[in-house]
Amino acid sequence: MGIFTKEKKEQAATKGMAKIVRALREIPAGRAYSTIIKPLVTEKGAVMQSGNKYSFIVATKATKAEIKAAVKKLYQVEAVAVNTINVSGHAVRYGRNNGRHSDFKKAIVTLKAGESIALHEGV
Repeated sequence: MGIFTKEKKEQAATKGMAKIVRALREIPAGRAYSTIIKPLVTEKGAVMQSGNKYSFIVATKATKAEIKAAVKKLYQVEAVAVNTINVSGHAVRYGRNNGRHSDFKKAIVTLKAGESIALHEGV
């Protein structure tokens, strides 16, 4: 016998769906620009684009739902999936001084079949 009754479980499920629906609502352009900092243009990223996957550097506090909504707002494409990676900055030396690169969050966005983003034009 579970702790929650069937009604409580259903209420919790609908609350969870409400959070997802709220997160997927259209966001203002200013917030979209602060969510997606810049596209990550690398050789590996160019290979991934053939599989309809694009990589971006995003805000460290951004959620997958916010990233998905921001991609839709900025590039007018539909994202099917969003994978995020927290990348640790590594230690560097500047002469005899020690330093550290900043930590950042990387998002790999998979687009719907047939859609693309023109990232390399004019490079």
